[in-house]
Amino acid sequence: MERKIYLYMKTIIYIIFLFLFLNCNNNNEITYENKLLLTGNISEYFSQIGEIRSLSIKYTSIPVTSDQEAEDLLKNSEITCWSENNKFTFSDYTISGSNLNFKIICKENKTDNIIEDKIHIHIINSRFNHEITENLKQRGADIRYEYKIEADIEGSYTIPAKGGTFNIPIQGKRLSYINNNLTSIVPYSLKGLYFVSNNVNTAWVHSTSLIFGKSPGEYFIELTAQPYNFDGEYLWTAEFRYDDKVLYHLEIFHPQTPGENYLIPYTKTIYENIFINE
Repeated sequence: MERKIYLYMKTIIYIIFLFLFLNCNNNNEITYENKLLLTGNISEYFSQIGEIRSLSIKYTSIPVTSDQEAEDLLKNSEITCWSENNKFTFSDYTISGSNLNFKIICKENKTDNIIEDKIHIHIINSRFNHEITENLKQRGADIRYEYKIEADIEGSYTIPAKGGTFNIPIQGKRLSYINNNLTSIVPYSLKGLYFVSNNVNTAWVHSTSLIFGKSPGEYFIELTAQPYNFDGEYLWTAEFRYDDKVLYHLEIFHPQTPGENYLIPYTKTIYENIFINE
């Protein structure tokens, strides 16, 4: 009986000793407070023409970890980087001391919409399991348009002395620029432009009209004249304007026909400013 009590007490003492030993070892383990800080320009919008931007993640801890220890820890980490909508991509990362360095890349934005995406950097190692997220934005494209008028006849046109009706073909086109790069030239309506005809001291038999064609951007300047004869100089012009800019200018000449049969009164000024709305 005494031996049984002795063995029982010995077992209890052994268990207590083992518990105290293990507890002492656990108290000797160092507990780290780990911190990851994303550094670099993350607040500004990325350029609409595309951009490569350098960023880094700095690792710090309490107690302090040396640069060499931090580098070894990061190099033995499982690191995953991605963006939710694939609008931004990552370069291969490098590790230097306590810094994880990488580049964020975005392609040219060819729409006028702001691009938004969220990036993730997930780091797992023996000390921590941590994920950093950040919202990034890219500016919308700079999109602008210019109008161009093509015509076989430019500058001046002479009507025969006998007069008649003459159509000057005009083709309107629109030039599209994205981020200052010309991307397309297409036939296009001249809607929003002004057609201006100006007759100063011309005969009553002179007139100008704008005729709409069947295809996009197709127009005709119709000039009508009859033989005439009067004293004095005249001015006869037709042009297209956009925001005070002259896109096309035509000066019309018509030789006079001497003789009483063609003596025609003249008008002092006829000025027409037609806004094209179709």
